[in-house]
This record gives sequence, structure tokens and C-alpha cells, in this order.
Amino acid sequence: MMWTLPESRRRVSSFLPLVIFLSLAVVMVFVPLHGASAQEVAEVRGEVVNGTEGSQIPTGLEVLLHRFGDEGQIEILSTSTQKDGAFIFTSVEIVEDSTYAVAVNYQDVLYSASVPSPIGTQPVELKVYEVVQDIDAISVDAHAVLVNEGPDEQSLFVLEAVGIVNDGDRTFVPDLEQPVNFNFMRFSLPEGATELDVGSDLPGGEVINIGTGFALTAPVTPGIHQVTYTYQMPYSDGSATIEKSFHMGADRFTVLLREGLGFFAYASLDDGIQAETVDIGGIDYTSWELNDLVPGGRVSLRVSGLPTISWWSRAGETLTEGGLLKIWIPITLVVVLLALLCIGLIASYKRARLLPSGQGSRETQPGSVEDVGNMDEEQLVQRIADLDDLYAQGDMPDSEYKAAREAAKGRLLRLAMDRDDASKLQREEA
Repeated sequence: MMWTLPESRRRVSSFLPLVIFLSLAVVMVFVPLHGASAQEVAEVRGEVVNGTEGSQIPTGLEVLLHRFGDEGQIEILSTSTQKDGAFIFTSVEIVEDSTYAVAVNYQDVLYSASVPSPIGTQPVELKVYEVVQDIDAISVDAHAVLVNEGPDEQSLFVLEAVGIVNDGDRTFVPDLEQPVNFNFMRFSLPEGATELDVGSDLPGGEVINIGTGFALTAPVTPGIHQVTYTYQMPYSDGSATIEKSFHMGADRFTVLLREGLGFFAYASLDDGIQAETVDIGGIDYTSWELNDLVPGGRVSLRVSGLPTISWWSRAGETLTEGGLLKIWIPITLVVVLLALLCIGLIASYKRARLLPSGQGSRETQPGSVEDVGNMDEEQLVQRIADLDDLYAQGDMPDSEYKAAREAAKGRLLRLAMDRDDASKLQREEA
């Protein structure tokens, strides 16, 4: 017997292929449209404000919008400020896991600000300042030195953290055109220091070697900033001398020495305080502290009882212990740095405003009579720094100091003028 479908059932079956085809067509049409939907965008508004009292709001400045993606890519958009300092970025793509920041270059200083998240929900205020080239515009609030075992035999690993304060309403910009005035940040280093590594939260700038230390040419915006640097220093016969020159002074100076590494045997200033042992991360440190150092002040601190054999030999009694030490040393450095900066930067901004004394090489004797006529600009700056050091220590008569300094300064100014004249002549010939 043959079964046959009723007429109505046969009509439904005949439409079934058509229904399936139309369903697939709808899916194929809508899926691509969904995947190609427009990227979500936002509008970023903000304002450039001049933070220097009595100064005009800058106009016509180029403002850049940076996008930092989760894979490291960078996207930059550009716009200009209006008369009132306002700016706007339209149709900024909102990309997941990205951060945004705006930046502007004003008087050769780069200023930046983060865009609040979610993007486009709040206006951005980007503050700029007028500039000043007087070193007295900044001061050192806290200067900390952390002394630990060095990687090599008869060596120490030293970390220094300096809190720089600009409590005015102008950005300090180093004066590199007139080096004789020493209007730039200088930091001293002990003799024989190697492996110098400098870091800071300041925008831009370079590290310049100036004999027994280094200079930092970064601008300093109003507020509190940090400069950190590490180096290795050698010692011999179980003793090391930490000599520091404070060209900008310091409200607080602290030295922390790892317990058991050695002991403080001598200090050039009697009013230093040897504080109680400090426990940081399970490691004990002995501290020595001195307050209210004026610009040009110097401190010499001798550490004795240092190991006369390899640190690795002493610490390598067990492999596990040595491994733990290598892990805890960098962790301890970070913890100590943060703790010292927090303590020091809470202190009051008291400081004495004096011209900083210089720092220089001891390869020549600044007190001797020598011809400066054959010196170049770098040698002259070094000579003036040496003269300032000797005079500050009382090792040079006043009349001899003034005569030698004026001779070097005059020669330096003549070289600067000759250089300017040569530059003008080249521009006229061009």
C-alpha cells in the first residue's frame, strides 16, 4: 500500500526549501553588518590654563591627544587652543584597555595631563607656567642615602633619593647659556663611583658629567618631584668615606647603613644624630641624620668595619640564603626609597636662600697661579667649581679666591661672546 500526504501537508513541504534559503540569507546579511558596526566615539574637551599669577592664558597652542593601547601602540591626534585656552577633540575612538593623555609644549617645556575615565565624561585641565632660570626657585626637602653590599668584592652599592621642591608658580628651567652662574641642578658623587644610573619624574632633560658629580638639565615644574640615582663605590681596608656636597642645601639628610655591614665611625659635623635601628622588610638598618643643611654645605661620613672578604663568600654559606638575599636587596631599596621620600616631603619647606657653591675635579689645584688663557669653556667651568669648593672649605684666602675666580669668569664670558659673534657672522653670510 502506498501512503500519500494530504494536500495541505504537501504544500508545506514544497515551501520548506524556500524558508530555509531565506533564513540563511537573513543570517548572512545581518552578521556582517553587526561585525562592521561603527566604532564608539567620544568628544574630549579641555582647557589650557596659565598657573603663573598675573600671566595671560596662552592661545593658539598645539594640543596633542595620545592614546596608549594595550599592545603598546600609540595614536596621536592634534588640535589648537581657542582664545580662552579651550580645546576640543571630536570623534575620538574609544578603544578598550587604552589610556589617553593630552600634552602641550609651552616655552620649550612639555606639560601633560591624563584624560579622566570614562573618556569624554569630564573636561581636562592642562596647566602651564611661565619660566624662571634662578636656581633659588627650587630646594631640596629630603636627601636620603642607602648603603648596601656591592656586587663586587670591596665595593658598596649606593642608592640616593632626593626630593626636589618648587613651591613657586613658575617652572625652573636650567640656564645652560651662562654656565658660570651654575643655574642647574648638581649632585655630587664619591671618588671612584661607577655604574651611575639616574632616574626622575621630571620631563625631559639630560645627565651631564661635571667631574666629581653630575648635572641634570630637566625643567622643574611647581610641586614636589623625585630624583633617584644608584652607583657602586669602592672601599679599602674595611673603611669607606661618604662625602656629599649640597649645592642646593637640604632640609633633611639621612644615611641608612645595613646592620652588620659596618658602623658610623666619624662625621665632619658634630650635630648629626645617629637614630635608632630601623626595620625595613625584615632587614635592620642603622641611620644617621642631619637637618638644615644650607646651600654649599658639605658632609663627610666615614663607615668602618666593612667586610674585608667577598660578600658572596660570607653570604654563600648556604645556596638558599644567598638566593633570598639577592631577591630582598632590590625590594628593600624600593621600600626604603618610598618611605624616606614620604617622611622627608611632609617636612616644612624651610630653607636658606644662598648661592650654591661649585663642585669640581681635583686634577688641578685651583689655588695655584695658572694661565686660564688656554682653557676651553668646560675647563673654565670646572675651575670655577673647584675654586668655590676650596673657598667654602676655608682652604683659600679671600683675595686669592676672588682674583682667580674673576680671571676664570672673564675668560669664560669672552669665549661665550666670541661664540655668539661667530654664530651671528655665519647667519649673516648665509
